[in-house]
Amino acid sequence: MLVQKLNACDEFIAGDSTRLRELLHPDKQPLALQYSLAHATLPGEKHLFLIR
Repeated sequence: MLVQKLNACDEFIAGDSTRLRELLHPDKQPLALQYSLAHATLPGEKHLFLIR
């Protein structure tokens, strides 16, 4: 089982001012993934989970 702590993930700001923390990415984890998973915080809004 892979445990990924949100606070341990680097945060970056997207072009629309959304704060993103990438939890899983196929190029960064030793897992056979075909998607990435990120946690997003919108300015003044609630938290969302985005799957690409």
